[in-house]
Amino acid sequence: MKIFSQVPYLRLLMPFIIGILLGIFHGFEARMLWLILLILSIILAYLNFKTKTFSHRRTAFWYGSLMNIILIIFGFQITVFNSGIYDSNHFSKYNDSLDYQVVRVYRQPVEKMKTIKLFAVVEEINHHAQWVKTTGNIMLMLPKDSTSLTINYGDYLLIKAPNEAVKGPMNPYEFDYRKYLSYQSVYHQAYLQAGTWNMLKKKGGYKIILLACIMQKKLLAIFRTYIHGTRELAVISALILGDTDGIDNDLLYAYAGSGAIHVLSVSGLHVGLIFIALNWLLSFMERRHWLKVLKSIIIIAFLLFYAVLTGLSPAVMRSAVMLSLIICGATFRKSHNILNTLSVSAFALLIYDPFMIMNVGFLLSYFAMAGIIIFHPKVYGLYHFKNRFYDHVWSASCAAITAEITTFPLAMLFFHQFPVYFLLSNVLVIFLATVIMFAGIGLLVFSYFTTFSIYLGKATAFAVYLLNLSVIKTTALPYSTWKGIDRKSVV
Repeated sequence: MKIFSQVPYLRLLMPFIIGILLGIFHGFEARMLWLILLILSIILAYLNFKTKTFSHRRTAFWYGSLMNIILIIFGFQITVFNSGIYDSNHFSKYNDSLDYQVVRVYRQPVEKMKTIKLFAVVEEINHHAQWVKTTGNIMLMLPKDSTSLTINYGDYLLIKAPNEAVKGPMNPYEFDYRKYLSYQSVYHQAYLQAGTWNMLKKKGGYKIILLACIMQKKLLAIFRTYIHGTRELAVISALILGDTDGIDNDLLYAYAGSGAIHVLSVSGLHVGLIFIALNWLLSFMERRHWLKVLKSIIIIAFLLFYAVLTGLSPAVMRSAVMLSLIICGATFRKSHNILNTLSVSAFALLIYDPFMIMNVGFLLSYFAMAGIIIFHPKVYGLYHFKNRFYDHVWSASCAAITAEITTFPLAMLFFHQFPVYFLLSNVLVIFLATVIMFAGIGLLVFSYFTTFSIYLGKATAFAVYLLNLSVIKTTALPYSTWKGIDRKSVV
């Protein structure tokens, strides 16, 4: 196919994704597959570099078939390995006789109305009066109080509570939280009451992530100080910091119903806008090659710094890595295809965490980016405005249209609805999101100037209120969404 000749890395990505999906839905432990993978890779490397066996067109099919088999097996094995449930030292193997457990918090705690939700890895258990090293992730729920609020990333806890497998939905059409957690390699949970846990003195985890979590906590505290309103605070936290935990389901479905869900889920909008702003400000460095290289280094360094500043949230890191690879490809290759670079970034991220393929934000990120890359020039070229302002508005509208073209199948798959007025909502949403993003960053930068920050916070909160109101009103319009789209209705 022509697309594979223009984007060769897409040809590698597809069998790799097939292997990942097989590992997710039909995974099992098979260590022999690692040996088979090694043998096939050695054979492929030998035939490719030492002979001309695959240089002829007649043998190209066998070369491609062997490569696809290797990638499928690799995707399958790396998924099974990351799931952890098949590990012989998984703590669930001792559930019948475990007593105390030592767990390490590997993610910043999620603060709810009355509870604190923790994700931790079980590193040791007390099994028959002996301490045993274990693996495996667990979700912990604690009552919200002054003590549980002090728990942070990297903290060790000594707990004593029965573990139980995460239960599936009671209603077949209900959201399957068990499946959702399994995509994060979490299969068990425990409820900790007062007196069933103690914080240990030792600290773990990566220092850079710990620093990032501390910074994110401080930035969220700034927003809580100057942004009033639960929904306003939740949305700006998602837009600026990539933290979507505070967004309620009604508001989430309003964004989905208006066709603006990519603004919240992608979390790459602000990273992309920062890239565009920096690229424009440093456009004078395009004159010489070494200046162009320096420009790329500055932009990538700023994007990575921003990722750390926002707490290294997966959504922001995904966007930063994706854009960084695109910048590198554009800088060091005379002729390149951005879709090729996009495929490389997806491949790299899926190697790091194959379960990202089941993450809505991951899919929206890449589908939206691919849609803009493929269709934006064609749609934008349909009409030209001489006025620069109108031209920018038209370009932004084209971005909204092309992003929606490629993401609406995902919206139907995950939210079972199609937004009829997506173009109407996206033009205003992208404009307001841009204003909110720069206003929010300004609020963080100038937070030490209390008086100025109070007024800037009010203005930013009002802009977020308008953003939420626009999507809610759009969803409330007659025939705004085509609902009831599910597997049964399609069949």
